[in-house]
Amino acid sequence: MRENILTDWIIVRWSIVSAMGISLAAALVAAFFSGNPALFIGLMGFQIPYLYLATAFNAEADQGWLNLRLAANPDRASLVAARYVMMLAIMAASAVLSLVLYMALMAGVTALAPAVGILEDWLDNAEISWGAAVLCAVVASFMSGLSGAISFPFMFKSGLTKATTFAPMALFLIMCFGIYAAQGLFKGSAVADWVSGLLASFGTDGVAYLAAAMFVGVTCVAMAISYVVACRVFARRDI
Repeated sequence: MRENILTDWIIVRWSIVSAMGISLAAALVAAFFSGNPALFIGLMGFQIPYLYLATAFNAEADQGWLNLRLAANPDRASLVAARYVMMLAIMAASAVLSLVLYMALMAGVTALAPAVGILEDWLDNAEISWGAAVLCAVVASFMSGLSGAISFPFMFKSGLTKATTFAPMALFLIMCFGIYAAQGLFKGSAVADWVSGLLASFGTDGVAYLAAAMFVGVTCVAMAISYVVACRVFARRDI
């Protein structure tokens, strides 16, 4: 298992590290133009697990890692397990990293705000609770876990396809816009009131932490079920 996890990291590390600068720049621009630091947290939390999800199988196929790993370790279940363990580790690390970068961003803006008027205006409208920040980081980072739970069995069955590559991003966008679409569609109704109340309750730290913990739990359960399915389909795959 340890060797398979290490190999997974070797496969994807340069793709993730090289994309970090672009991801950070995009998140900063989006946060400042929107005036919403939650967007910075969300983009940073989502992009790293998504890069792993989108590049791991592709790099493995392009560089012949899969055949090498199968030759060195015929236990296919351990190869599957390593991919799921890496996904969970990267999601957790991404959630923590997005919060650390958010704290650094807010500290930097706070220090520069007295000298730069536009930063002071942005700071006045950019405060969110710690609970909301944690919830945003967790949901954004672990969103790829739900996508991976759906995509991984198909990837282990037939390799990387366009559908499995873009499925995580599609799921992320659907969840982001679904809530706001529901508010507009059911405007003035009990559904809109419920959605608005739900969003407002996330401003309370206790509710936000509970929601974050529940999301992590749901993601882990989904990935556990996906792991069982992926092991079965990968065991029957002719390579």
